[in-house]
Amino acid sequence: MLELANAPGGIKQVHLMHQTGISYPSMKRHLSYLMQAGMVERVVVAVPPTGERRRAAEAVIYRTTQIGRRFLQNYRELLETIMTNNEGTVEKKKQKPFLELIDEWQL
Repeated sequence: MLELANAPGGIKQVHLMHQTGISYPSMKRHLSYLMQAGMVERVVVAVPPTGERRRAAEAVIYRTTQIGRRFLQNYRELLETIMTNNEGTVEKKKQKPFLELIDEWQL
């Protein structure tokens, strides 16, 4: 979720749910945790009018905060350290998706 919300301009909730492949209640729980931890923020943005819609509208997006980006960087460095063997080469191990790790840690 942090990676997806880290995209330029953030990500809408529906796109986040589809791209992660998790249920709506699970996504809400993870988003709530990430927002409480200060890693993701909810932002309301103005959507300009289009030909079909004459008035401006609002959309809610989620984007990774500076704390979240720092966490992602540390997470990547940790994975690289774990996957590097004593000879300094990176071992090709399948890593679990971050959401599975959160579920295991019961966060």
